[in-house]
Amino acid sequence: MTGKNDGNGNGGKAGKTAMTPTRAAAIQSHATKTSGPIQKGSFPARAQAAAAINVNTGVVPAIGAKK
Repeated sequence: MTGKNDGNGNGGKAGKTAMTPTRAAAIQSHATKTSGPIQKGSFPARAQAAAAINVNTGVVPAIGAKK
């Protein structure tokens, strides 16, 4: 793989689990409780961005979406 986005929500890395909105929210919640506000470019911010891309491309369902 070249590391380019191959549409599976994992940045071209086979065998990894796609970031979901629920998991991204948990990451942000933990980071906020332990470190304060989320900084641009931080892991929690990148997790949220990845989850949004995954929802928008149909890789994972949105929070509350009907299955």
